[in-house]
Amino acid sequence: MEEYQASVIMSIIPCTYQHMNESTKVLIPGLFEFCRVIFPEFQLLSISDKWLLIRNYEKTFHTIDGAMRMLRRFGKGSAKFFATYTTYLSVDLADHFFSDYPDKSHASQAAK
Repeated sequence: MEEYQASVIMSIIPCTYQHMNESTKVLIPGLFEFCRVIFPEFQLLSISDKWLLIRNYEKTFHTIDGAMRMLRRFGKGSAKFFATYTTYLSVDLADHFFSDYPDKSHASQAAK
C-alpha cells in the first residue's frame, strides 16, 4: 500500500506520442520477463513466437493496467485514462497527444 500512496502525490501530465513511445520501450522488456517468470512454457517458444505473443497482447495488458490504475486514482466516471505511469489521455487532449508526432502531415487526421 505504501508504494501506491507514494504514487498518488506525483504529477500526472497529459500524454504525448513520444511519452507513449518511450514508455512502450520500457514496458516490452518487462513483459518478456513477466511471461518468463509466470509461464515456464514461454521459455520453450521460439523468439519469433515470443515476439508474436508480446506484440499481440501488449496493448491489452497496457489498457487493463491503465484502466485499473485510473480507477484507483480517480474513481469511476473519470474521462481520463492512464497512458503511461505518469501521463494520461483524454478525448479533449487528442491534438496535444500528437504535438510531438514525428510526421506532422498525418497528425491532424489521426487526432480526429
